[in-house]
Amino acid sequence: MLIIALTFFFNAAFAQEDSGLQNYIRPVTNITLVIGAFIGAIGGIRLYFKAQDGEEDVSGEFWKWAGACIFLVLSSIVVKLFTGF
Repeated sequence: MLIIALTFFFNAAFAQEDSGLQNYIRPVTNITLVIGAFIGAIGGIRLYFKAQDGEEDVSGEFWKWAGACIFLVLSSIVVKLFTGF
């Protein structure tokens, strides 16, 4: 139900020709992808140092960082799909 409501909202918001919202979609999704890459790089560095120190639960930490990066990438893709970009 939430996805259907969001679809109708975005379609109504982008139906107007002079909608200022259209100008922000591409930069916001690109910034989201850059943030995801930055978080992935930080996570990779942290995991490397944890593995070198011999700490346990490196795989659990990996899945936390990977989940955050996947969420950011998928959220930018979903926004692009809803808005038609």
